[in-house]
Amino acid sequence: MKQVYGALDEERCEETVKRSKKLIWKSLYKLNEDEKEKAVKLLLIDPCLEEAYQLKIS
Repeated sequence: MKQVYGALDEERCEETVKRSKKLIWKSLYKLNEDEKEKAVKLLLIDPCLEEAYQLKIS
């Protein structure tokens, strides 16, 4: 899991969106509606970040 979170951080750091670490690390079912909306928008911005996130949840 440490490698997965490291990869997520690398992808997140490449984005212009900062302060998203907790949002990306949290499980989707633990996010409230506002956080889910932000997470979806963030993942739509960058396909690499979305792929890394999909690997995390699988």
